[in-house]
Amino acid sequence: MEVAYLLDDRIYLEEERNSLEQETLSYNEIVKSLERRYRVHSDKKVFTCICCKQPVSMVLRKDKFHFKHIGEGCPSSENYSHYTKQIKGEENEQSHRLGKTMIRTYLEGQLKIHGINVQEGYSYRKTIKIIPDILLYFPNGDIWVVDYITGKKQTEAYNNFIKRRKEIYTQEGFKSFFFIDKSWLSSEHPTFKGISLYPAENQMFMQREQDQLWEVLLANIISQVGEEFILKYLFRLKKDSKQNYSFSVESILYVDPLAGQALIQRLVRLNEQWGLQIYREEISLEQATSLSFSKQQLKWDGIFEVEERTKMEAEITTAFGKYKTEEALAEEIKMKEELNKKLIESEKHISHKQSNYHVGSTHHVHSQIILDSTSINELVLKLREECITVSEANELYDYYKKNKQFKNKSELEEIRVLARTMLGPISSPKLWETRLREIIINLGLL
Repeated sequence: MEVAYLLDDRIYLEEERNSLEQETLSYNEIVKSLERRYRVHSDKKVFTCICCKQPVSMVLRKDKFHFKHIGEGCPSSENYSHYTKQIKGEENEQSHRLGKTMIRTYLEGQLKIHGINVQEGYSYRKTIKIIPDILLYFPNGDIWVVDYITGKKQTEAYNNFIKRRKEIYTQEGFKSFFFIDKSWLSSEHPTFKGISLYPAENQMFMQREQDQLWEVLLANIISQVGEEFILKYLFRLKKDSKQNYSFSVESILYVDPLAGQALIQRLVRLNEQWGLQIYREEISLEQATSLSFSKQQLKWDGIFEVEERTKMEAEITTAFGKYKTEEALAEEIKMKEELNKKLIESEKHISHKQSNYHVGSTHHVHSQIILDSTSINELVLKLREECITVSEANELYDYYKKNKQFKNKSELEEIRVLARTMLGPISSPKLWETRLREIIINLGLL
């Protein structure tokens, strides 16, 4: 074991070795320094195991500084042997050692006031197959585990290792927290708000208190604007009819221990390789190792999350209103263009019919009011835009009344619809001058 009690103090041999190495001391100088500090204590058998409290002795080998049981070993001895092999085989050993030390130091500083005992994972009082980095013992008997992840992220073997790790923690009744090295963090996809995921990374998501608040917000917004709009506006993603979108929000924490920084990443998982980024914020490692207000989780909360949720809801609601207005305007323009097209076709049809009458058919010729198609189209356009005057409306009505027998049904129906639209619904009619209203009514009854 790398740590043992010296009365009530925990002595970490490897950490002291690393500290002395930073001072550029040689191996022999480091050994002499530690021998001066601790050899007599070791000979007097006052170093004790952090697990069983039995005496242990200090061993200063060139490859490893550690404590060894004087008598028969306990579960922590076996756990430590497993742990050293586990770190060497699965993690980036050097960076893992330094990062884990920093994280443990922060945890000790933040959790001591709550009576939480921070211990090495291999000190667990029974043997387990996968050893956590750090154990948090709560006064009520709960045990949490914290792991610093630096490993072979892209391999299936490491993915299976994380999967097995979670299963064992569940069996032991641990609540687990993964501090993932920031080198794992993906940049955003160039065209949509997507974050790529390693297989192992995909397994380390959890849903926390803030995630639930984001999920409620998304559900409320989707009920107002629909999935298609939220995907397009918020995530810049086109909806796939074959894709089932759950919109469940989960989070993961990336850390840079030496810089004392952490980053919260909240995602809606699209599939095993991609997540849709809903929120990301940097926090201090000091905060990330603190207890949340409910004391049920670590405090992986952003400072600006409440404001960002309010801002997001307002922005999406405004954008959706603008989108619907533009959509209605586009539909109206399309309808007007179609009506104009039909009117032009009708005028051509009338001209064709009139050209077929014989010169002697004076009855038909004289019974028509002949206006050029441009004038008629202008009057119809004014009717459609509801800016027609009394005299113009009367002129239009006289034209259609006298030429009704020469008009096809579709053209007359269009005029009736335009007139009725201008009048408005019976329950709330539009207010027009009395004479104009009478003429429009007559147009609607053609």
